[in-house]
Amino acid sequence: MIELVIPGECVPKGRPRFTKAGHAYTPKKTRAYEAKLKLYFRRAVKEPMEGPLSVTLVIGRPFLKSFTKKKTAEALNLDLWPISRPDLDNYVKAVLDAGNGILFADDSQVCRLHVVKVYSPVVGIALRLQEIELSTQELELINKLREVDS
Repeated sequence: MIELVIPGECVPKGRPRFTKAGHAYTPKKTRAYEAKLKLYFRRAVKEPMEGPLSVTLVIGRPFLKSFTKKKTAEALNLDLWPISRPDLDNYVKAVLDAGNGILFADDSQVCRLHVVKVYSPVVGIALRLQEIELSTQELELINKLREVDS
């Protein structure tokens, strides 16, 4: 199992941009953030994990400047959630792409993903990567899916 906390604003994966000649490239802000993540990943991991993997990711977003003390308290108690953009899946894409070849051979190995986006006094991400262990609830859903007539 690997657990990491990476401080700093989490940058969602930006959409590819295109040159006038039609070549696609990743936006500079995304490339810089993925490079930062890779640096942290290389420090924490000697070799990529193998097999099917489970990723748990907590994305800590900053409190808004407009928050009152009451709203800040609600956010700390998880009664107020960051339901605005950026979308959760774009954060995940940036983190998993940065982990390719470092945390795992390929992000296709991630077969279970649990992600939470919260307001936090510490802005950044907390990541847990481990061999897959399905919960009872997940197994129940898998069985329901397998029982459906096509």
